[in-house]
Amino acid sequence: MQIKIRPANEGDCERLLELLVQIEDLHHKNRPDIFKANAQKYNLEQLHEILNNPDKPVFAAINQDGFLLGYAFCQIINNNHPVINNFKSLYIDDICVDEKFRNHGIGTLLLERCKELAREQECYCIDLNVWAFNESAVKFYEKCGFVPRSVKMEHIL
Repeated sequence: MQIKIRPANEGDCERLLELLVQIEDLHHKNRPDIFKANAQKYNLEQLHEILNNPDKPVFAAINQDGFLLGYAFCQIINNNHPVINNFKSLYIDDICVDEKFRNHGIGTLLLERCKELAREQECYCIDLNVWAFNESAVKFYEKCGFVPRSVKMEHIL
């Protein structure tokens, strides 16, 4: 399967929304105490805003027929904190490969493009969050060189 990574555009909105539902369903299935059923992370208007914001690049993984198989929502962040050293980072807000096309290297290609962008933007690092229940995603990120920097913990009452 030949995959191309390109910037997402307005024509991708419908497919991006479909894939966002896959991610939200996964989160609700595993943590219904936190994630709402049938929720939508972004609506169409928000998606248009993101796609037109140069500080929030979105990459699309497409096959040879132009079908969108996955995405990576990113954000360039200039960290300016009184205690932590100032640095620029690329935050991966959301990454998804259609569940029917996983384990074909598409996620790796998306992450490689994110790394290229981070280097182009002279970022210090790439950040992302992953839920502990999503063991396959944790393993994938570790395989791609990501390591925990901090751990968010909870105690449910």
